[in-house]
Amino acid sequence: MAIKTVGLLGAGTMGQGIAWALAASGLEVVLYDIKQEFCTKAVASIGKSLAKLEEKGKAPAGTKDAV
Repeated sequence: MAIKTVGLLGAGTMGQGIAWALAASGLEVVLYDIKQEFCTKAVASIGKSLAKLEEKGKAPAGTKDAV
């Protein structure tokens, strides 16, 4: 049985890093936190980080959109 989706509790600094790594490896990540706004901010932060990596050529173009 292959794992395709991962639930992650906590959208703080560690949660963002873990979510990024899991999503980059091809897994679907469902992020939970005490407030929806924390999840929204985490997703935006992950997107910004991926955009910077794309600009520097350290991530393939389209990575941000794929994740």
